[in-house]
Amino acid sequence: MSNYITEKIKEKNLNLTKKLIKIGKSLSLENDIKKVFKIILDEVMEVTNADRGMIYITSTDQKTLQYERVKCISDQMEMDSETASKRWQSIALFDELDEPIMNSLATFVFHTGFEAHFDDVYNQDYFLIGQIVAMDERDKYRSKSMVAVPLVDHEDHVLGIIELTNSIDESGEIVPFSEEHIEILLSVSSQAAITLSNKLLINNLEKMIFDFTQAIAYAIDMKSDKSYQHVQKVALLTNILAKKINTIEDGVYSNYKFTQDELDEIAISGWLHDLGKIATSNNLLNKNTKLQSSCDRIKFIQTKFELLEQVIFNQLLQKKTASEKNILNSILERLPGYMKLIISINQGSEFVSEEVLDLLTEISEIKVIARGKEYRLIDEDELENLMIRHGTLTVKEYDEIKKHAELTYKILSNITFPAKFQNVPKIASSHHERLNGTGYPLGLKEDDIPLQSRILAIADVFDALMSKRSYKSSYDLNKSLKILASMANNNEIDKDLMDIVLDKKIFVTFASEYNVEDFQDINIEEIKGIYRK
Repeated sequence: MSNYITEKIKEKNLNLTKKLIKIGKSLSLENDIKKVFKIILDEVMEVTNADRGMIYITSTDQKTLQYERVKCISDQMEMDSETASKRWQSIALFDELDEPIMNSLATFVFHTGFEAHFDDVYNQDYFLIGQIVAMDERDKYRSKSMVAVPLVDHEDHVLGIIELTNSIDESGEIVPFSEEHIEILLSVSSQAAITLSNKLLINNLEKMIFDFTQAIAYAIDMKSDKSYQHVQKVALLTNILAKKINTIEDGVYSNYKFTQDELDEIAISGWLHDLGKIATSNNLLNKNTKLQSSCDRIKFIQTKFELLEQVIFNQLLQKKTASEKNILNSILERLPGYMKLIISINQGSEFVSEEVLDLLTEISEIKVIARGKEYRLIDEDELENLMIRHGTLTVKEYDEIKKHAELTYKILSNITFPAKFQNVPKIASSHHERLNGTGYPLGLKEDDIPLQSRILAIADVFDALMSKRSYKSSYDLNKSLKILASMANNNEIDKDLMDIVLDKKIFVTFASEYNVEDFQDINIEEIKGIYRK
């Protein structure tokens, strides 16, 4: 008989060990914290024959217990945190005087920090049962045998509570939770607390990465009033297009499906794609006119015009030959026209023709010498800036701004990203690369540019076209799409991605971010005809 009992005990311990190993493996293999909660509750309810189970999570301020997962077998009901929060309010842990509230088993266990179990929770005097009774009456349920254990981390913080109700025996009767049940629950709670603590730590670190990247992006956007919210919008548009690729069932990218980690990696890259601009001069980023440096030098030129005009008047009052007076009068007559021209082209909104360039050269050569001093209208640096064909940047200044892509890579490559985000430096820094090799910073060609960067490139160009700049007004949607189509035709951006933008009406979602509501003039076939000839 004693051998039989010994064998039964061994068998019981072996089964218990197997159950715990099974639960431990399940917890260690799952990365999704929501699924971790489901595994914990499913497993402990199965081994304890519990009819109902709940997992509460402590709020970040340690003031309430929030329903994370609820399951009831007899009611055939199972809820995640989102559904449960709509049905039940969070449970307060402290009153208005910050005194502990003891009106349920869960709050009792939270404040004591120990496991607690009752054969009939209605017949105990450790805590008030008002909340349990209220829930039972509402759900037409009778809570009887109950057990709860805290999930305590390595710093003795209660992360949450596992609460089980009504253990059911083989005949369907409610029975007390056995010592074995409690032993299993304590062991599982210990494993679960470690797993939960690790998962929360990882999630918090990842959240910190996202929060930090968005904070940096906001700071970069604030550097320039020319491109305010550019980074934010590009990150959003990139995310929209990347997620859409996962849903398409035809075309080149129909078999390409981004994992959630890859989508997160793309999102981070979108937020950090202009990180290098953190080192770009504010004067360059905010150069709203051709003559702007620390201020718009058009005022200095106007002053030089006025001074030269006064010098000429004074010269004409002196004894001059007829020829000299004719030259001075000729300059005087042309000054208003010259000034009007310079004011106009200083804005950078119009393309400067060869004729205007010649006229600017002529203006720069005008000089009047009076009392041994030379007076000119514009100097060499001012001439160089005014002769910018389009926009407000000189070639040297544009090259300086282009360095931001290379600097983005250098900065990001010095950060130790988690393995799943290791491609962020390349994705983020390649948004100015073009499939035909004409882009920067490395002049990469088609095979070397990842799909993620191609997506980012389209989002970046779309925002630049749809947004107002100092040298241009915002383009309408039709013009913006046609310019993108021309870039696709020149093999600068991905034709197949442009197909998705047009065929799947992504441009409608894009345009909504710019308050565009009328899409009547968008002829998709006409636009596609630009690059699908």
